Amino acid sequence: MGLLLCACLLTGPAHPAQQLPWQDYQAKAKAAFENGHLADAEQFYSAAISEGEKARAGTEDISALLSGLAAVYAQLCKPDQAAQLYRKSLHTLEKSFGPDDPRLIQTMLDLGSIYESEGNHAAAMDFYNRVFVINKRTSGENHPAVAKSLQRIAVLHSQQGKYAQAQSEFKQALSIMEKAPIAVRTDMADLLDDYADHLKRTNETTEAAALQLKARTLRGEVRQQSTQSPNASESSWKAQLRASQTSVNQSQVDQAQRILNQAQSAGSPDRVLSPMFSTLAEVYYKQSRFAESEPLYRRSIAIDEAALGPDHPGLATDLQNLALLYIAQEKFSEAEPLLKRALSIYQKAYGQDNLLFIRCQSDLATVYENEGNISQAESLYRSALATSQKILGPNHIETARLLNNLAYVCYRQGKYSEAETLYKWALASSEAALPPDSPLLAGCIEDYSRVLRKLNKTAEAEQLEARAKTILANQSQPGS
Repeated sequence: MGLLLCACLLTGPAHPAQQLPWQDYQAKAKAAFENGHLADAEQFYSAAISEGEKARAGTEDISALLSGLAAVYAQLCKPDQAAQLYRKSLHTLEKSFGPDDPRLIQTMLDLGSIYESEGNHAAAMDFYNRVFVINKRTSGENHPAVAKSLQRIAVLHSQQGKYAQAQSEFKQALSIMEKAPIAVRTDMADLLDDYADHLKRTNETTEAAALQLKARTLRGEVRQQSTQSPNASESSWKAQLRASQTSVNQSQVDQAQRILNQAQSAGSPDRVLSPMFSTLAEVYYKQSRFAESEPLYRRSIAIDEAALGPDHPGLATDLQNLALLYIAQEKFSEAEPLLKRALSIYQKAYGQDNLLFIRCQSDLATVYENEGNISQAESLYRSALATSQKILGPNHIETARLLNNLAYVCYRQGKYSEAETLYKWALASSEAALPPDSPLLAGCIEDYSRVLRKLNKTAEAEQLEARAKTILANQSQPGS
């Protein structure tokens, strides 16, 4: 679950066109936060709170400012200061609306997440239970919001080793989500993944694998449905890239955990432990154990920022890793400020003619693409592509990846002729960078054929589709 940096915390009620001083500071704080300038965001939010209190701003306005500053501190890995502000925000709301008002829910969730990340499970559970009760009262027993509240509680009980309670809560949440007419498939997939993580802890690996497969199927249906419209969010290339990511087995997880435990027992300093936290986080990530991966990545961020400073490339890598974890969970609004901050650090350290900068640009473009900000995604892809061609050449895998991404963005905007030209380059680049039987090559070919069909070049499209089908069929043969 981790720390929630929700956009809603940074958005107050509508105001008249003529802004008051605190509203001006709030707007500047939001802009700074969204661009990864956390020190500026901290100053602007502090000024906004001071001015807002002088102007006797409304309860929800003051609460939003406090929570906004808390989100900045959470991003800076200062949980104590974040928790203090969230508590003040919650107290402000409770004084005006009482302890059981739905307007308290988001602040309680964020405060609970702070406590959970610090290992204070009892305090976190108090808030999660309060949210559950409010949701049940205001939305009814069979609403998805109730299921999601149960899901949080179940995850926490599972982490505490209270497996029987967690099992019951997961089943109840699943029952609600299956019956709810407005259930969202991505929410169902998240629930299934968390339930699968719980089953792994109780060594019910067969059942866990079945739930993970069902979650992947649900997400696949969402992606397939989206690709049938101009707003499609994923290409065949990206689908193949995701499928090809290296998986890890339980023995590798156990080994990483054992090394970390030995180092901790030996009293190793934090700067030595940081890469071990990152390694364990990565193996959890590759097992889709996101709830366990996130706090480890956050621990590495906190250690490296304290040891290396706020502008060190090692910290940028930590931030980028956590952002990729959020992207995998489709939490794009949480990934965006992390990538912006990482990009700023890479630029200061290395300039723009650097592979790390290029990859971070590409990851940020992916976030914009999935958020529907297609023009901004296209601009970033073009910038990264120009640099990649300059420093890596036209036949490097990074150049091929960027060409495929940019071509697909043009396709999504209906720029079919331009997409066709880009896919010609992408295919040539992919053929040079990849083996002839690579599934990634098949993904590029499938995307290219889709554009050709839009241009009524059916014969060419069919030839490419047959080629992609042959590559993928060979991959499914025994021994391949």
